[in-house]
Amino acid sequence: GHVTGVQSCALPIFMAIDGKPCEERDAIAQALAKKRAGDVLELTVFRNGRTSKVTVTLGEAPDDGL
Repeated sequence: GHVTGVQSCALPIFMAIDGKPCEERDAIAQALAKKRAGDVLELTVFRNGRTSKVTVTLGEAPDDGL
């Protein structure tokens, strides 16, 4: 059915990480495996018809007791 009043959420498509093209499905996981808390990632994303660069600083992974 059709839901009114709800806009579709356009998920970002990751184009590059730290300037390297995302050519593999697990490119983000590979990039994160090489980083530590406090490191900065520069992401190039395509969303809503346009490309933009986003810089993120990685934090500590939550301790979930596992």
